[in-house]
Amino acid sequence: MYLPLISPIIRVASDLGGKWLDKQRAVADGAITVAVATAQAKATIAVAKATSEIEWEAQMAKNSASSWKDEAWTVFFIAILSLSFIPGMQEYIQTGFNNIAQLPDWFGYAVMLAISAAFGKNIVKDFQSLANNRRGSKMNIDGNHSISVEESAIDKRT
Repeated sequence: MYLPLISPIIRVASDLGGKWLDKQRAVADGAITVAVATAQAKATIAVAKATSEIEWEAQMAKNSASSWKDEAWTVFFIAILSLSFIPGMQEYIQTGFNNIAQLPDWFGYAVMLAISAAFGKNIVKDFQSLANNRRGSKMNIDGNHSISVEESAIDKRT
C-alpha cells in the first residue's frame, strides 16, 4: 500500500546519490590529472636541467683542449705553495693572504668562478649556498679545519 509512495522517494534519493558519486569521481579524476601533469612537468624540467649541464660540460671540455688557463692557475698555485716553504718568502705569502682577506666577498666569488671555469667546472649553483652564508660563519673544509668567512683564516678545530 505504501509502495507506490516510497518508490518515487527511493528513485529521487538514488538519483541524488548517483549524481553525488559522479561528482566525487570527477573531482578525483581531476586531482589525478593534475598530479600526472605536475609529475610530467617536473620530469621535463629535470631532463632539461640534466641535458643543459651535460652540454655545458661537453662544451667546456671541448674549449679547454686548446686553453692554457688551467695550466696558468696550476703554476700559480704551485708557486704560492712552493714559496710558502722558503723562509725568506713566508712573510710575503702571509702578507698577501692578509691583503686578500680584506677584499670584498664578491671579488673572492669572482676569482673562484674564474678558476673553476678555467678547469671546466660549473660551480655557479654552488655560489648560491656560499652567498647565503652569513658573514662570520664558518664553512667546513674537511673534518678538521674550517675557514672563517669574516677573518678568512684557517683554524684547527678542537
